[in-house]
Amino acid sequence: MKGTGVIITRKLFFTALGFILALILCLNLGVLTACAVIVAGILISATFFVLRFKYRGFVTLITLSAMAGTLFFAHYETEVYNKITALDGEEITITGYVSDYSFVGSDCVRISVKGEIKGLEQATEISFFVTDMNFDYYDNVRVTSKVKIPENSVSFNGEDYNRSQGVYLQGSGTAQCEKVGGCANEFARRIKLLRDSTVSKIYAACPNQAGAFLAATLCSEKSNVSAKTSAAIYRSGLGHLFAVSGTHVVMLTAFILPILSRLIYSRKLRSLVCLAFIWSFALFAGGSPSVVRACIMTSVSLIASFFNRTSDSANSLGLAAILLTLSCPYILTSVSFVMSFCAAFSFGVISPALCRGRITNAGEQTLVSYICINTVTFPLCAIFFSEISVVSIAVNMLLIPLCTICLTLSYVFTLTGGVFTFIIKAAGLISKLIIWLCKLFTASPFAYVGTYHREALILIGIMAISVLCICAIKKNKQRNDITACVAVFIAVCLAAEVLSNTDTDDKITIYPDSDGYCVTISSDKNLLIFDIGSEGNLSYTLAQATQRFHPKNSYIFISTEAPFTSACYNDDFSDSIKYFSPMYSDTEHSIYSLEGGEATVGSAQVKFEDGYIIAVDDHEIILTDDEITIDNITFESNGFYDVSILNL
Repeated sequence: MKGTGVIITRKLFFTALGFILALILCLNLGVLTACAVIVAGILISATFFVLRFKYRGFVTLITLSAMAGTLFFAHYETEVYNKITALDGEEITITGYVSDYSFVGSDCVRISVKGEIKGLEQATEISFFVTDMNFDYYDNVRVTSKVKIPENSVSFNGEDYNRSQGVYLQGSGTAQCEKVGGCANEFARRIKLLRDSTVSKIYAACPNQAGAFLAATLCSEKSNVSAKTSAAIYRSGLGHLFAVSGTHVVMLTAFILPILSRLIYSRKLRSLVCLAFIWSFALFAGGSPSVVRACIMTSVSLIASFFNRTSDSANSLGLAAILLTLSCPYILTSVSFVMSFCAAFSFGVISPALCRGRITNAGEQTLVSYICINTVTFPLCAIFFSEISVVSIAVNMLLIPLCTICLTLSYVFTLTGGVFTFIIKAAGLISKLIIWLCKLFTASPFAYVGTYHREALILIGIMAISVLCICAIKKNKQRNDITACVAVFIAVCLAAEVLSNTDTDDKITIYPDSDGYCVTISSDKNLLIFDIGSEGNLSYTLAQATQRFHPKNSYIFISTEAPFTSACYNDDFSDSIKYFSPMYSDTEHSIYSLEGGEATVGSAQVKFEDGYIIAVDDHEIILTDDEITIDNITFESNGFYDVSILNL
């Protein structure tokens, strides 16, 4: 396609681009500022029309769709979000169905209810704690309870996480609940029960981390994946398998269509059956933005065959973006949404543009696709995650074939009702091998980098993306551009490695907790963690901070309950972590008393005298149960309400 042909054939993509840009402006700058920007865009479009600018249609399309996006966001915020959140602190009654539930105690259940609140026209979803009533999926219920807006905390950004899923309220205390009818959707209930049954059978046939890996890759059930296994998977670059995205839907379609082609002669009927399969799988896998996006794009491809048309990846991606944001504009803040769409754009648009007329070999095309995906998502990983894999391309090239076999066996096991146990056991053996290889590939600290230098990593990523886009736009058919792409990604990884091993300024970070507090001190690429009465409550948060800092060595100083607290940290930290406690000594569990009440960690000196006294360079820090003293400036330990970072 030449000239304006790309613009004409990809109208839906550019419409979605303007719509999404407007939503982003509204989310970050407010509706009024977004309107001002759009008005400026309209004036520019009018000028282009007068001057008969070649791409005036392109600019006009984006501007008009941006105005539509701004109006939609203003309507949604006023008529949906504001009305729902205005109920904060009030007692409400919601009538709807149970979309999900989980047991949190012997007689307590957490249920998510989708339905309507009396007095409001729009439907919403709220989670409640209720007494166990033998709930099942899609039971019709009526719940009465006080509600509140979810809150962000030191350990979990609850409000941000829930808002991205369209959940704006949660129950406060134990709610009153009653069943008011039968099942709201029997088919959907059967799919979810199949999911639970399959996961249970997987755990029974493949215990430990092999079963946890299979459940996570099949339907994003990650509750039993240990921190160490999860770290190895994400550090190796295979974390996208846990997200359940395009890879899964492509594999499912490739698995189902050959079977259907032997059973159903009609192509259209075959496509309809396949559509039913992939959307059932979306429900089975939990309906995350990534899997819904993949199902929409696959649906467009299947439906296009009805009209003897070929689907376009960019248009399909644009349609998926519009449909998902129409259901909830705040989904734009979801990590799953952003990562999935950027990866799909790099795979479906940038990569084919780079390969067109230059590369025909399937293996080389796959390599270019992985380079594009990793380069485009590199700055996003710096923003959202604590670590970035630099071995992901090699690991994906080597292990994706194994993962494909593993996932295919899981599909067969699920579709046959879990009858053939030997199938999932074979998948379990492969998953053990995959986990072992991931741990082997990530054993070296050079296999991944922390995101402590976040701004620099984002800048490096943006520069690399720019080079890729320039190579994709160029019309020449020389292979030098592909060589340049490989060189760019290698340069990105090398730059990240150099940054990761660069010394940083000494910092002290304070993490408040209801039972105490924690402090981290970074010095000479060593990280010292002090748990003052928190007893491991913030272990996950501190593990994320440790990964982001990417230290050479990490040390945890525990003030009380050393065996219990160290066990909490051991779930989230690597085996190389070293523990110190002034009150306890157990060499078997790697917990050592401070020898003579002192310890030397790099350039830091630690003493214990009714509290920790830390000397770092020319600074002195004293940590007690009630006070934090930094260079003779004293703070009350319960006076911190958020994470506080101070330079030393």
